[in-house]
Amino acid sequence: MDFSRRKLPKEAAQTLRACPLHTVKPYAPMLAPAYVYMPRNEKFVSVKAPLDFFTPEELERLKSFESLYLPDFVDSVLPFRSAARGVLTLLQWRPDRNDPSVLPPASYELADAVLRLLGPLWGRDTQIEPFFLAVFANELCELLPGELLTEVREQSVETYESAMLLSSWAVFLALHIGHCDLGFLNALRVRVFTEAAYGAGEQRRFAPVDEVISAARRSLPAESRLAPLRADGFVGQTDRVSQKMLSRLRRVIQDLLRPERPVATIFGPGGFVDV
Repeated sequence: MDFSRRKLPKEAAQTLRACPLHTVKPYAPMLAPAYVYMPRNEKFVSVKAPLDFFTPEELERLKSFESLYLPDFVDSVLPFRSAARGVLTLLQWRPDRNDPSVLPPASYELADAVLRLLGPLWGRDTQIEPFFLAVFANELCELLPGELLTEVREQSVETYESAMLLSSWAVFLALHIGHCDLGFLNALRVRVFTEAAYGAGEQRRFAPVDEVISAARRSLPAESRLAPLRADGFVGQTDRVSQKMLSRLRRVIQDLLRPERPVATIFGPGGFVDV
């Protein structure tokens, strides 16, 4: 993903976040531009763009640096990572088999608990930038296969990024309408990513997963893949997924939005794209 500042002066160290290199997982998309410090030039030099990933070979070549450095923009992604971890805990919870009095939550109870975690992530005017949904999905779901990611990125960086954003949006949308099975979400993400990359997404069999994929595609802004996703993207649609999504978003607007929370954005002074 394109970003504005390829090099930073050494004075930027005061605001950068150090990330030990040994904690970076291969094929995990980056949360922000990643830099290494070059002592000879006294500059921080970018080595990865947001949403790009390191292969094991790349991490091996960089190990002498010990740490990567990320801009303080990463603070903006923390609510999305935290919410994803909360959802993951809910989806993975199982009652104690030794205590028959503890029953699993009903499906509607689980869906409501998940929506309470998702609702505050929407910004004012019920919009949300797709980059942050990729952060959310990467924290919630299993990492996409490294071989698949590498092949698609080598084919086209733009295709890779578009597939990452669309597949993440599909997962986020599916959770809103009550698909609270982790296996379903992982399979959905892989399928949407693969179809977006290889152009196999036109076959519709009208199973639940196909309805989610169709709604996700239709609701993407036409003007730009980085444009905010908005509630009004579902207005006027008659399919079941769009109707359910509008119902959930009305609940978000009435009960779950937090107007005092700053709107997360990749643009401007606090982001990584200058405007």
